[in-house]
Order: sequence, then C-alpha cells, then structure tokens
Amino acid sequence: MALCTTCTSKVTLSVPGQCQKCSGLTSHFAHALCDACSTQLDECQWCRVPLSAGSSSPIVGKSGIAFITCRHNDAGKTFKNLRIGEEIHVVLNEDQYKWREWNVKRPLSSNYKLKSRGTFMPDPGNPQFGTREFVFEIVGSGSAPIEFEEVQRTWSWYGGQTSSIGQAVQGGQSWSANFDVK
Repeated sequence: MALCTTCTSKVTLSVPGQCQKCSGLTSHFAHALCDACSTQLDECQWCRVPLSAGSSSPIVGKSGIAFITCRHNDAGKTFKNLRIGEEIHVVLNEDQYKWREWNVKRPLSSNYKLKSRGTFMPDPGNPQFGTREFVFEIVGSGSAPIEFEEVQRTWSWYGGQTSSIGQAVQGGQSWSANFDVK
C-alpha cells in the first residue's frame, strides 16, 4: 500500500472503494487509487499527492503566471530559482474532526504577499479529511521561509453559520519551507 507520510496515520474502514483511474477496487473506500495505479502514477493511494516529489521548477498556469505547488510532505525543503511575480501555492492537509486548521504564522516575510487563503476542500472519499490551499505572490528577492501553524477553529451560530480563526494550538503542528528568490 503506497501512502504518503501524512496519510499513513489516517484511519478508515477496510471496505473496498473504486479507483479514480481504472475503476477497479481499492482496499479502502476512502482511497482514490488502487495499488497498481498508485504505483504506476507514483501517487498516494488516499490523497494522490506525488510520492517522490522533489523541489520542482515553476510551471505556468492558465493565467500566464508561473507558480510552484508545495504540499504537506514538502515541509523543511528549500525551493530555488524563483522570481518576483511568480506564485507559491501551498496545499496542506487538514482533519476537520480535530477542529483545527492551518493559518499563516505571523509575521510573514515582506518577500511574499498572501493572495488567497483557500477554503477547505474535502476528500471525495472521506469528507473528514481534505486540504486547504494558500496562494502567495512573490514580491521581493532573497531567501525567506513561509511558515504555518495549526489554529483552533471556532464557530459562531448567532446570526448565521460562519467560522473564524482562533488562537494557535499549543503543541500543534507547524509547517515551514524556505524559498530562494532571484
């Protein structure tokens, strides 16, 4: 079974599901890929994150802006050869049942501008788990990290169903990667 480091700690029922690629059976209903397709694509069976992903070069999106995507398993890595005007997309895993979510640790380096703090995107096989994507614009040169911390999610039912960001969780997870901008 090929799972990324984050998904190895997840627990789900051992009820077969359907592979998103070949429509064959998966070993667990929450898995997106069967064993064979996971190996062929070199992706995690659960979340489909690349298993042997390294520091990648920026790619150009539909908007014409070059960007790199960093994922949960890229913590501690250094990404090089970035340029001002490009974007950094950080996709982090969340477990909604823990009542925690990711937030950018302050202060954010002046090299970056937070463009988007995405909403939670649930895993189609198990909505308890999913990801949140943050988008940063590179506005300065040099080497500086982007850091995240787990914060407590709070809910307000008075006057509508909204959520807000609470305080940092003591002893909670953190995520950081370094970026070298020319």
